[in-house]
Amino acid sequence: MSAEELAAALDLLAQEFDYYNYQDYSDPTEDPIETVALELRCGNAHKYIPFLKDVVEEECEQSAQAKALLERIKSYEPELPKEVVPVVRVNFCDAKEFQISGYQKLSELDQKIATMDEELSGRLDEKSGIPDKTVQMYLTIYYPDHNIMKQLKEKITLGEGRGGIVRQLKEQNEMRLHDESWLNYQKGKGEEAFHAYLMDLTDMQEHVLPYLQSFCGLEERTPEIILKSSVGPEIEKNDRKTLMIKNKTNQPIPNKKSIHERLMINKEKISKQGKNSIIKSVELASK
Repeated sequence: MSAEELAAALDLLAQEFDYYNYQDYSDPTEDPIETVALELRCGNAHKYIPFLKDVVEEECEQSAQAKALLERIKSYEPELPKEVVPVVRVNFCDAKEFQISGYQKLSELDQKIATMDEELSGRLDEKSGIPDKTVQMYLTIYYPDHNIMKQLKEKITLGEGRGGIVRQLKEQNEMRLHDESWLNYQKGKGEEAFHAYLMDLTDMQEHVLPYLQSFCGLEERTPEIILKSSVGPEIEKNDRKTLMIKNKTNQPIPNKKSIHERLMINKEKISKQGKNSIIKSVELASK
């Protein structure tokens, strides 16, 4: 059975087993079959095992069907369609008005978060000049990699003017790679664990984040820096764009290299210095 077929069977069983309870807990803003299919693809099939066991133990009309689905669930291996894209689920948010339910496409939620962050960061306390309120949000990003959906669990903060999801993750990753006190803390866990930690961060910087960024557009958006395309007739013919970066006063500020340009520069440095260059440079910086 495909993820959609299995999701449809589970959804139908839930309705037939306890229709009123199903209606009470249904979210009218979500497509239940699509949501369950995403859960299955993201490796969360185990979440439905307790429900199926309860139906089997009830010894009702749906018990035989539940038993068959239980066996399917136990042996289910997620398959990914070619058009699958990264999705995000908000696990917890300490402000109810910013809670977002269900699975969201990364590109759509990234823009929502950037907008929320901009709105909050603009509400400043008159005396201190800092935002009146910041919001902590815990989320999980599910993204395809080698025919499986991998998970990336992180925490972001809204209200500090740090932009959308991917931009915040990029800043956090760079901090973890270069902050001396943080690196010293990680070194305290042992050399082997420290090196493995650095390799994970490097993979995040060079592969995962650029891949996720590709689904959110090429611009790096922030509340105070607006990227606008200034395209002349000759440039349009060649399908090229010239980005003009302006601040709040519309005064030009120095051009900033894109994430892709910076990563290419880093890759060239790494290839020249060898595989252990990152570890050596960080160790030297932290001494």
